[in-house]
Amino acid sequence: MTLKLTVGDLTIHRIIEQETTFLPALDMLPGLTPEVLAENKPWMRDAGAIDASDVLILCFQSYIVKTRITPFWSTAASATTSHGRCARNGI
Repeated sequence: MTLKLTVGDLTIHRIIEQETTFLPALDMLPGLTPEVLAENKPWMRDAGAIDASDVLILCFQSYIVKTRITPFWSTAASATTSHGRCARNGI
């Protein structure tokens, strides 16, 4: 997955806070069978959801949505808020 998606005037920035391995898929999902896991490994690996050892990869993330519309909370005082800091950094 890319870190930025733009559709028309809308841009979504994905901010990855932490990405790490967690538990083997069969341990975390007790109803998951080895057969069902085997059927789904290709897309899960392509999506970055599981590693070569069948350990799930968790991603903690946030999103910033940017539009041409000025939100109601955007004021001169926003220079000290996270919204203002994002604007100064081009996000």
